[in-house]
Amino acid sequence: MRESWGWKLCLFRIIAVIIIPVSLLLFAEIVLRITGFGYHPHALIKCKLNGREAYCDNPTFTRLFFPANLIGQSNPLVFYANKPDNTYRIFVLGSSAAKGSPEPMYNFGRILEVMLNNKYPQTNFEVINTGKTAINSHVILPIAKDCARHQPDIFVLYLGNNEVVGPYGAGTVFAPVSPSLTAIRTSTAIKSTKIGQLVETLLSSITAKQTNSMYWEGMDMFLKKQARFNDPALEYVYNHFEQNLTDICNTCLKSRAKVILCNVGSSLKDCPPFASLHKPHLSETEKQKWDTIYEQGANYETTGNYTEAIKYYLEAAEIDDTYADLQFRLGRCYWAIEQFDLARDRFIKAREFDTLRFRSDTRINNIIQKVAQNKAKDGVYFADIIKAFEQNSPNETPGNELFYEHVHPRFEGNYLLARTVLEQIEKVLPEQFKNNSNRPVMSEQECIERLVYTGWDQYGILNNVLFGFFKKPPFTNQLYHDEQIKKLEQEIESLKVYTSPAGLKTIAGRYQRAIQQYPSDVLLIWRYAQLLDIGLKNPSAAAKQLRNIIQYFPYPQAQFEYAVTLSQQGKFDEAAAVFKECLKTLPSHNVYAALAKVLYAKKDYKGAVKYFSKSLTLNPKATSEIHLYYARALYDSGSHEKAKQVIRAAITIFPKEQTVPYYYTLSIMMNREGKINEAISNLRTAIEIHPNPNSRDCLMLKRQLNELIKKRNLNL
Repeated sequence: MRESWGWKLCLFRIIAVIIIPVSLLLFAEIVLRITGFGYHPHALIKCKLNGREAYCDNPTFTRLFFPANLIGQSNPLVFYANKPDNTYRIFVLGSSAAKGSPEPMYNFGRILEVMLNNKYPQTNFEVINTGKTAINSHVILPIAKDCARHQPDIFVLYLGNNEVVGPYGAGTVFAPVSPSLTAIRTSTAIKSTKIGQLVETLLSSITAKQTNSMYWEGMDMFLKKQARFNDPALEYVYNHFEQNLTDICNTCLKSRAKVILCNVGSSLKDCPPFASLHKPHLSETEKQKWDTIYEQGANYETTGNYTEAIKYYLEAAEIDDTYADLQFRLGRCYWAIEQFDLARDRFIKAREFDTLRFRSDTRINNIIQKVAQNKAKDGVYFADIIKAFEQNSPNETPGNELFYEHVHPRFEGNYLLARTVLEQIEKVLPEQFKNNSNRPVMSEQECIERLVYTGWDQYGILNNVLFGFFKKPPFTNQLYHDEQIKKLEQEIESLKVYTSPAGLKTIAGRYQRAIQQYPSDVLLIWRYAQLLDIGLKNPSAAAKQLRNIIQYFPYPQAQFEYAVTLSQQGKFDEAAAVFKECLKTLPSHNVYAALAKVLYAKKDYKGAVKYFSKSLTLNPKATSEIHLYYARALYDSGSHEKAKQVIRAAITIFPKEQTVPYYYTLSIMMNREGKINEAISNLRTAIEIHPNPNSRDCLMLKRQLNELIKKRNLNL
């Protein structure tokens, strides 16, 4: 009897402690899914392409790894669920260098695709690029798992730059470093459930100021997260990377696909370190002595006496040789006296000692090669990208000839990358492919012609590089920064000829001819639409091209650009409808702000306030224009005091020269309320801080000031 009772008690405890809670959790999970709560946790989501079932990019996937305000976006990505006959499917996995930043239209995957289709015209090669900015192997593993379900033939892996600064890295500002890979993966698995997302939402609401205040500010976000070359946390990074990379390869191989594993190139001779730190425990006396010697070396370098500069730099290195800037200066001096091997060694050391670790270091690349060798018998092939870059660089030292800045290849670099990968792909292609083609590999110039890579495109890309990278921290902290800016500005200036009306007309003709020859190349049409809108200032013609694209191609960014062209034509109702549709898949601050501007133009001030507020919640340091629009919308909706509070708060955020419109707007508001003295005071401030006192704009402010003073005197 006692045994029977004991068994029943044990069963009751199991039911109470395990079965009931698990059942309740399962029920809650089902309810949350039915109600549509949360976000889709997979990298690929179902969509329609020409009325057929397809898969495309899921922009909210990266919420598993980044704060909600940081939604990563991949390249235009869509493919049929059922692979068409005679199609060879290749997935590219990686981060921004694989994605093709700063202009994904010319990434190495796209070049690879046109090269393959040209050489083997009887087969349709699909190259599907899943690259996203700021991701690393922790994020790429689940992407690989999703892609492996969709009939892949080859995976190309180009990753490693973000292992330290990406999620769970030693220098990250996102998910913090963890010694346990199991803990990291368990956390990701929990977040992929609706219950996990509910808990995350509740915790975020409790700590809103801390968790929701992060938004993408570029690379300068990492300035406070420096990591020395011997930081113990880097061992976690390297170990996690090796295991993740092995698991990514295993995942790809299980799908019966082959794997091309690439090491990762970076700029050496033209990318000074982003940050330097002295070795720990350096005494103050040693530090002062080091500074004195280093400064003497810098003085000799400035005067062109490189041999003497090297002498002092080497003397400083005897005290502390781990300061990255010192190694780079030595590299520059050795290069100047044509000791190129010594220079290259010092440039590599500068990269290794750089404490903002945005570039794959030697250890990362050694791990890549090790995994490739260990998996060679299973179907993993190694593409030596570093060797290809070195062989096509002055004195085997890559720099600006191949890279825009630190890691993102120019067209020339992406072509070399694609050609090197192609050599490995040809080792695994079925024999019938090779037997049916005797065409040579396309030259770089042929790829340029096929993809319509023009002077206008180069002009736009380099401007993005100048203002999106080099004129922002941490680039502004680099050695020889003024020299870098000058070279880039000169290169941009030389391309201005392509922005003239005649130049743009010629380029438009090139696009039109290419589209006639390749009418199914949606990305080519999309780039042509951008030329029509940005270059030729013809939003109506651009809208026509974009409308055709989004009917075929379910990509939010094209949808967004279509809505922008509609708003430029004054078609505000249509633009608002498209922006709202776009928000379903791309809930970014830019889309919210664009929709708010359209609603403001429609005089729907309350609607504008709603969406400006959402935009600024996601990015509190958005452009000064957004803050100004928000304040005006508030004022016009009747929230006068709050509008003025927004303006006064914005004045504290932006540089003084950008606040002229704020003081001017405050003056208008005060004048409307009959507060003439305050209106005059704000207008005077606007005039005092105006960067160009003789401009037409400033003269207009002065005239308005005189009118306000007359108005005040009349009232008196």
